[in-house]
Amino acid sequence: MHRVKPSLDEAFVIQDDKLALDFIGARGSHAGVPREKRIR
Repeated sequence: MHRVKPSLDEAFVIQDDKLALDFIGARGSHAGVPREKRIR
């Protein structure tokens, strides 16, 4: 369990679909894209 705890802690803050899309988009290959475009 201690091996996956960092992933669980990080995932806990993502509570809805917009936050999930923003999280995924922020780690994409295009830097500097505004949040509105990341969650589309």
